[in-house]
Amino acid sequence: MGRHYFIALPMHDDRIAETVKAIPLTAHYKNVYGTEDYHLTLRFLGEVGEEELANWKVRIKMVAEEFVPFKIELSETVLFGVKERPRVFAFGPKVNEELNRIALPFQEEGRRGFVPHVTLAKKWRQGAGPLVELAPFSIPVAIEEIILYEIRPGETPRYVKRLRCPLGRVEETR
Repeated sequence: MGRHYFIALPMHDDRIAETVKAIPLTAHYKNVYGTEDYHLTLRFLGEVGEEELANWKVRIKMVAEEFVPFKIELSETVLFGVKERPRVFAFGPKVNEELNRIALPFQEEGRRGFVPHVTLAKKWRQGAGPLVELAPFSIPVAIEEIILYEIRPGETPRYVKRLRCPLGRVEETR
C-alpha cells in the first residue's frame, strides 16, 4: 500500500485539549486523538504518485502566499452519524469567510460541501452510554500555515508534516 496524504490547517492549541477534558471521550470512543493530531482538513488526497504530490505542493504554496494569518473560533460540537452514538466527535468553527476562502481551492467539484471540523474522537464503543452535554465553549485559534501531512497508521505521531507553508510569506531567492 502506498503513502496517503491530506492537506490541513494545524490546530495545536492547548485550549482545545482543556475543553475536551470535560468529556469522557475514552468511555465512548475507541480512537481518541491527542493534541499533536488536531487539525482541520482542507482536502484528503489519499494515495498519490510523486508527480501528483509535486503538483499539490505547488498548489499549496500558491494558496498560502495569497492569505495572511487569521483566526477562527471553535464553538460548535460537530457529530457525524447517529446522534445517540455518533461515529465521529469533533469541534467546528463559527462560520468564517476567510476559512471558506482558503478551503475553496482545495475542494473537489461535484463533492458535497465543506464541513470544517477538528476530529477529536472516532469509532463509537458498542454499549457506551450517552454523551455528556458539553457546556458552551469558545476557543479562538490562530490559522498561520497550511500543512501537507503524510498518514502513518499505527505510529506516533500518526500524521507527519511533509510540507509547511506559512500564510502570507513569500520566500525570496537571490
